[in-house]
Amino acid sequence: MSKQKFLTTFTASRTARHAIAVWLGIHYGRPILRLWNHLSARYETTALVLIWTAILLSCAVAFWRLYKTSRTIAVPHGLTPESETTA
Repeated sequence: MSKQKFLTTFTASRTARHAIAVWLGIHYGRPILRLWNHLSARYETTALVLIWTAILLSCAVAFWRLYKTSRTIAVPHGLTPESETTA
């Protein structure tokens, strides 16, 4: 594909994408903002608790898996700490 053809297609597709986003924002922007403000005022505490719980649980699982993986990699297969001291 030629550089000129690629840049023309790329520019046209980005222009169309952003034009659609602008149209959606103009057409649906105010109703979406009203809905967002209503829902966030009503459920903000619940949403924050759920989001932070999910983040903390994900971090705990990630650290646990990292810990388990590091324990299995620390000692090469076939070697034990006792055999390293005698060698």
